[in-house]
Amino acid sequence: MKQKVLNKTLRSVINPLNLYRACGYAKRQKETSRTKEDPQLRFYSEVLHTNMLHYGYFEDSAISWADICFRDMEEAQMAYAEKICGLVSTEAESILDAGAGMGGLGNLLQGHGYFVTCLTPDKHQAEYIRANYPNLIFIESKYQDMQEKRRYSTVIHSESLQYIPLGQAFEKTEKIMETDGEWIVSDYFRRAKYADSGFKSGHIFEDFEEISREKNWKIVHMEDITSNVLPTLSYAYNFACRFLRPAIEFADGKLKQKQPFIRYYTDDIIDHLNKKFEKGIEGVNPERFLREKRYLLLKMIKK
Repeated sequence: MKQKVLNKTLRSVINPLNLYRACGYAKRQKETSRTKEDPQLRFYSEVLHTNMLHYGYFEDSAISWADICFRDMEEAQMAYAEKICGLVSTEAESILDAGAGMGGLGNLLQGHGYFVTCLTPDKHQAEYIRANYPNLIFIESKYQDMQEKRRYSTVIHSESLQYIPLGQAFEKTEKIMETDGEWIVSDYFRRAKYADSGFKSGHIFEDFEEISREKNWKIVHMEDITSNVLPTLSYAYNFACRFLRPAIEFADGKLKQKQPFIRYYTDDIIDHLNKKFEKGIEGVNPERFLREKRYLLLKMIKK
């Protein structure tokens, strides 16, 4: 049986047609950017059923990760979304949810009586929103590339500002926002003194403040909710360390034992995947996040 598996693997590797197909597949995958179809966000959406992809807001910031279940996480996501809804002016006539994820926040805002347009460049998210929230107006585009001529009284970036160059984000917001409109940003920012730490996701907050001043934006509400989102990270970090990492090590050990030949020739690939996994774990390390970043809920108006 082992010999048959080995022979089949070798024939597949040296088959010119398979090599041609593999090259073609690799090229197509590179052309499909992460922005257009993010597998990580798709995974989150299939694990949690709130149709939201952002962190959870925990009123009890001291809760242990071991006491959190999926229902707690979903309730925390809903609490986060309600925090954003609470910042929207009651006079707001039209809202752009820029980076709408799976449409959960947009649907919640619509339930509060607002006229909502959702935007996302992600193919999977776009298909999901069209199928599950047909009453939501929808734009499939990057924020900075959107061609919409309508102006909005409220623009919301919920964990989506980090994916947009700051200059382009401010420029586009000014173009599509009504004169007396409001801009709500809920996202994490890096602290300037840790700019070169290697923890690259998120804009540097001092840069954000500087551009805000230069372009005459006034922050009328700023709430630091770092401690309230940390339980989300703590849960993910400990789950990865105590379950996923041992599971991967177990699978690798079985492969070495059962298929040493295949394991030998895939050593570089597996080593690369392990490094990616460890980098991913470090990305949700709550202690490092608390040291190097701030999670802020902001509301701004144009002076």
